[in-house]
Amino acid sequence: MPSPRPLPTNVKKLRGTLRKHRVRKNEPQPPARSSVPRPPERLRGNLARAKWRSLAAELWHLGLLPRVSEDMLVQYCVAWEIYCGALEMVERVGSVVKTQSGNYIVSPWMAVVNRQADVMRAIAQEFGMTPSSKTRVEGTPLFLGLTSPPVSSTPTWKSRVPVDPEHAFDEFLDGN
Repeated sequence: MPSPRPLPTNVKKLRGTLRKHRVRKNEPQPPARSSVPRPPERLRGNLARAKWRSLAAELWHLGLLPRVSEDMLVQYCVAWEIYCGALEMVERVGSVVKTQSGNYIVSPWMAVVNRQADVMRAIAQEFGMTPSSKTRVEGTPLFLGLTSPPVSSTPTWKSRVPVDPEHAFDEFLDGN
């Protein structure tokens, strides 16, 4: 059985388990940001940008969002948008669909939903956002004078789901 991954020093500080003799001497320590980062330009979907605003504020508040972690949060936000779009399709066509030959199969959209949930779960564990990792994180805001992180209101997501559910998955695979 493999040993657990080493935790970054800032996570150990938040959990209250940091011991000076266990700190790696050459561990990179990215500088803390002075404010919550804005969503990157490459993050174009409304739902993904709203998720960024929400999570970035919380992670920044805990000191867990240095510049080097931004790409990981972008991946999470993109997975969230794909997940929500696929989930909407599952709600439209159902989790079980009938094939042309008359057989019933699990909707291909369920595979998209499940895969994106796996991606989000893996990234959430890295940031300490799962229920089990959350219980191990103890800390207070790292930036004095800030009682709560600035969080913008979440805009309503306007669906970009194709009109024809019969061909939606084929269009998704074709990149349309």
